[in-house]
Order: sequence, then structure tokens, then C-alpha cells
Amino acid sequence: MDSQHPYDSQENITDNPYAVIKLKDKKNVKTNDKTKDDIMDKNKNNKKSNTNRYIITAITAILIYVIFAWISNENILEIIDLEIPILIFLSLIIANSSVQNYSKICYPLYIVASCILYTINPTYALFVIIALTSELTIKCIELIINNEYDFNRPKENKYSNRYLSHLLRIRYHLLLSLMLFVLFTLLGYYYPAIFQSLITPTINGMKEGVQQGTVQLETISLFTNNITVASNIILGGIYFSIPTLYLLIFNAVIVGFTGASLDIMYFLSFTLPHGIVELSAIIIAGACGFRFTHAIITLLNGIKIKEKNKMDIFSEHSSIFLKMFLDIIIMVVIITIFLAIAAYIEANLTIPLGKYILSNI
Repeated sequence: MDSQHPYDSQENITDNPYAVIKLKDKKNVKTNDKTKDDIMDKNKNNKKSNTNRYIITAITAILIYVIFAWISNENILEIIDLEIPILIFLSLIIANSSVQNYSKICYPLYIVASCILYTINPTYALFVIIALTSELTIKCIELIINNEYDFNRPKENKYSNRYLSHLLRIRYHLLLSLMLFVLFTLLGYYYPAIFQSLITPTINGMKEGVQQGTVQLETISLFTNNITVASNIILGGIYFSIPTLYLLIFNAVIVGFTGASLDIMYFLSFTLPHGIVELSAIIIAGACGFRFTHAIITLLNGIKIKEKNKMDIFSEHSSIFLKMFLDIIIMVVIITIFLAIAAYIEANLTIPLGKYILSNI
């Protein structure tokens, strides 16, 4: 009769305390190995994401600077040897501050540094501004994609107030539009020589239109013109916001350039009465265009040809697209109201208010 080893049966193994400990140790080893693999994969993804962030920020800064050089009729070959490397270096520094989560401290310092550099050498200040503009643009796009209150995020129903929920969903679209408009208004004001060849024909055309009567300072005429501009900015979102960016920046530069070419008090007196409402509408139109692009990308992401449940996925993304489109409709209504108010003020109140303000300064 063969003798059975005490650990040959399952009953003996589970009853033996030492065997249980040994089995648990093996399980812990497997769990720890899996955790280490997850951590390593996460670190690799973070490094890849950070590298992409540096590259995209630098490329965006170079693109902006090359466009500026082209607009100002500067020889692009002359800026490659020194100016482009400096711009890349600054872009990497500014991007690194964001990657390392020092943006709240560093961004104000960069703004102060650009103001100081402007008094020393405006070109150096321009490098910092362009690098910062590039970084802020990329940051806003990231915030738009990862907005925790959007329809495809779990916190979308956190606030029962529909108006607050709408604002939370589009806040980063508004931030991006506002940031670009303000920055390029300042660039148009402090660097008018860069944009002179681009903006001067447009301003001269507007002056000739007013003198010849083709551009009338009446409520309906002004409203029609402004709603056309806003509509083009919004519909630019269909083309992945490239026309939206151009029109938003172009109008911002016109405001800054015009302010630089006139006495500042005269400009503000005859611009602020209607300008506050009108420019607010243009900024919202920019946000609306960005939201349009966001909605289209969300719909395209729902096209999964190789997935088995591709129809369910597309249906879900289509539902989100329609909800985003409702946000666009709400903004269009607000823009229309703002532009109607601005047109009435510009046609009937701006000149009397402007004269009154100038006479009391």
C-alpha cells in the first residue's frame, strides 16, 4: 500500500498554514508585478505626453513667428539662424513650467518679464509673448478636451442650474477666445509695424466706404455687417476652427492697430460705448466656433469601424454632438442680442457719448 504525501491532497494544502502563506505570497508577487507594470506604463505615457507637449508648443510658436515675419515682409531666411533658436528655447522653458505644474507662479512672471523687455528691446519681448501665446493656446485646448463638466464627463450633472452648467461646459472655449483676442489686440497696439501691410488696406476701405455712403452708420446696416462677421467666425468651426482663429485674430489686430494710430482717449471715447458689447459678442463667437469644432471632433471619434458595437458607440457620440450643438445655438442667440444692442448704441449713442466724454476729460 502506497503512502500518500501529506501535501498531495487539496485538503491538506489548504489546511496547512505554511502552504497558505506560501500561496498568498505568490499572489502578492503577481499583484506587485502588475502594479509595477502599470506604474511603468503610466510613466512612459507621461513622458511621451510631455515630449509631445514640448514639440507642439515649439512648433506653434515657430509658426506664429514665421507668419509675423511674412506679414511684415521680413526675409524669413534671416530669422532662422538666431531668432528661431531663441524662440524654441523660450517655448521649451515656458512649456516646462506648465508640465511641472508651476504655471500659476510662472505665467505672471513671464508677463512681467515681457513688459520689462519691451522697454529694453521690443523684439525680445515679442519672443516671450509669442512663446507664452503658444503655451497658453495649447493649455486651453487641453482644458477643453479634459473639461470634467462636459457632456462626456461624469460631472456633467453636478449642477442642476442649466445656466451654470452651460457656462461650465464652454468656459475654456471662452477663455481661449478671450485670451487670443486680448493678446492680439495688445500685439496690434504695441507692434503696429508688423501688421501695417495687412491692416492698412482694410482700414482704408472702411474709411472710403463711409465717405462714399456704401457703409452706413445705421442700426440695420451695422447689425448686418457685424452679424456677418460673427457668422463667419462661428461657421469657421466646421473647418476645424482655422477660419475662426484667423477672423478672431484679424479683428483683434484691427482694434489694437486702430488704437495705436489714433489718440488713445479719442479712440476709447468713440469705441467703448458700443465696443464693450460688440467685442464681447465677437469673443463669444470665437468660443462658439471652437465649440463647433469640438462637437465635430466628438462625432468623428464615434466612428469605430472595427468595433463590434460600432453603432452603439456612434449613437452615443451623436447624442453628445447634438447636446453640444444646443450649446452653440444658445451662444448664437446671445451673440445676436449683443450685436443688436451694439448696433443701436453705435448708430444712435456712440457719437454723443464720445463727445461728452472728451469734453469732460
